[in-house]
Amino acid sequence: MQYPLTEKIGHPDLFVGRKTEFRHINKWLSLIPDRMSKSRVILARRKSGKTVFIQRIFNQLWNDPKLGVIPFFLDIEENKTWFPNFAINYYCAFASQYISFLERNERLVTQPLDLEE
Repeated sequence: MQYPLTEKIGHPDLFVGRKTEFRHINKWLSLIPDRMSKSRVILARRKSGKTVFIQRIFNQLWNDPKLGVIPFFLDIEENKTWFPNFAINYYCAFASQYISFLERNERLVTQPLDLEE
């Protein structure tokens, strides 16, 4: 498996457990192309692995284009941001990850295109 999105946990082999959670989320993901999935929320206390769980889901989806689900991940920092700058960053990240998925180019996940590109 390729890991275009670097997981916060470090080396991918350090992520263990969560089999039950992945079984539920994979079933949910498999129903998305047929529009049979409802929105989900992941709630847990701080530092319990939510971000790395989502990063792993991104990497799994990125590696399986036949599933028909295009992954998108945006990490929003806790600081004040001017909305036009946020919108530009969001668009660049979204467009880059979409193109990355279609062209199978890992680099675009971690190095987003700018507006000119």
